[in-house]
Amino acid sequence: MGEALDVAKVLRDARDHAGLSQTELGERTGIAQPNISAYESGRRTPTVRTLVALLDACDVELSWRARR
Repeated sequence: MGEALDVAKVLRDARDHAGLSQTELGERTGIAQPNISAYESGRRTPTVRTLVALLDACDVELSWRARR
């Protein structure tokens, strides 16, 4: 099997790459900073819709490919 996606790391890396603080990312997405902190620390997992919104705000596209 393939490796699992580390959502917390993906979010942190995307935000860092975009040069945004958690507060700035929250302002762009309407998602409260404490929620972003919880996602980035792995305490909570965002829905796919929320993950896409956060990554879009960082100019990062989420894509995946199914394998057998």
